[in-house]
Amino acid sequence: MSTISNPRLDALRDDVAFLESELRSIHQGAEERSLNDDENQRFTDGMWLRNALIAEGIELEKRLQKVQEFATQPANREHGDGTRDAGFQVRQDPGDPFEYRTAGTRNDDGENWHIPAEPAEELRSRALTAIEQAPMMTDEQRQVATELVERDGKGHKAQWILDHGSPEYHEAFRECLRNPVRPNLSRFSERAALSLTGANGGYFMPFTLDTSVILTNSGTVNPFRQIARQVTTTTKEWNGITSAGVTAEWVAEATQVADASPTFGQPNIPVHKADAYVQASIEVIADTAVSGELTGLIQDAKDRLESTAFAVGSGSGQPTGIVTNLQLTTASRVAGSSGAAGAADLVAADIYALDADLPPRHRPNASFVANKAIWNKVRQFGTSNTYHAFWTDFGGGTPPNLIGYPVYEASAMDSTIVSGSNDDIIILGDFRNYVIVDRMGIEMAYEPLVKGAQGRPTGEVGWVAFWRVGGESVNDDAFRMLRV
Repeated sequence: MSTISNPRLDALRDDVAFLESELRSIHQGAEERSLNDDENQRFTDGMWLRNALIAEGIELEKRLQKVQEFATQPANREHGDGTRDAGFQVRQDPGDPFEYRTAGTRNDDGENWHIPAEPAEELRSRALTAIEQAPMMTDEQRQVATELVERDGKGHKAQWILDHGSPEYHEAFRECLRNPVRPNLSRFSERAALSLTGANGGYFMPFTLDTSVILTNSGTVNPFRQIARQVTTTTKEWNGITSAGVTAEWVAEATQVADASPTFGQPNIPVHKADAYVQASIEVIADTAVSGELTGLIQDAKDRLESTAFAVGSGSGQPTGIVTNLQLTTASRVAGSSGAAGAADLVAADIYALDADLPPRHRPNASFVANKAIWNKVRQFGTSNTYHAFWTDFGGGTPPNLIGYPVYEASAMDSTIVSGSNDDIIILGDFRNYVIVDRMGIEMAYEPLVKGAQGRPTGEVGWVAFWRVGGESVNDDAFRMLRV
């Protein structure tokens, strides 16, 4: 490695020096005899790790050298007064949203060039073009991504999409999945290679695969992703604002108006770190296309983990589930009508009681959510005298509507009714008041040598994905939960 100074590079040099010292110690300790099994294993592991660190250092040096080269180019320097040196370059293909244009004072013909007054506007414009051109995206996904960019005042999310959405970036990401130990990134541009690496040394998913960016309802088993409000942040928390609304009035002529100023709340929802780990033997990696299935496997695990948290999460190190929120709000609970608290059974009248108790302003967008076992009990309400309470379409799965409201299944919610316990089994409400907050970016990291309990290699490799997400009700009055 060269003499370029960088904190990570310096740490790599120190680690290599330490390993080489240990390797010399093992060799000298054996003197003229052969290494025993333990010494041989330590020597082999040490050599492998030393070579891996040296390879990482070489790649880092190349990137740092490129950065230094960029700094010597006049077009990349900006003066204190905001002007730039002449010699900037214009994008060769204005139709390519992923090709950067460097700003300057004049073009190659010496004519003045327009510098956008608001850089974020330029970023948003190119990001919208990138979304329109992105392959293998549904219309729903394009709509979600477009809304994300249009609400992006500072251009941070637009920049993310441009950095992690080009066809070249997709191919570089696939190269890292195919050959994670030493991916051949030399055929890709410096920008694609630099954008690929996350803060933890892993690889960021392309935005078309990243559910923290493309929040889609299609194919999910998570009902909350379908009906809750979803926001994306680039920070560690989301700060919102809520209000009970303004009260209007009728007034007589020349009468002073009443003060209708609302009371505002400021909900704060932190994001929590989660991970998913995939491990496979070297033989499986060599003989199958498991690397091509990694993103799908991780997305499925993420979906199932979050589905439970959005329902019954404790709020400590994980999102706060809607059931957890409503258990703390007496006014949002409705007691079963067939008996005393903890001793009631589920009856048809309870469904109507939820509807009657939900404030009228929240009914137009309300939905029912419960466990499949609870919906099966509801299907058995019908008798010769209560056809109005009977679901008639037995042919499919859970019927789509119940007394006019959409019906969703949440497998993490309570599935049984036990006498003597408080069972919170059905929620009716406007789930736009339950906010899911995604910290932008899912990062994947590769573990090239999984070790067993004794610290020796097992012949397996692993991939781990990290992401951050939060969730919480911002208005419990928008929900009613049945407790029997």
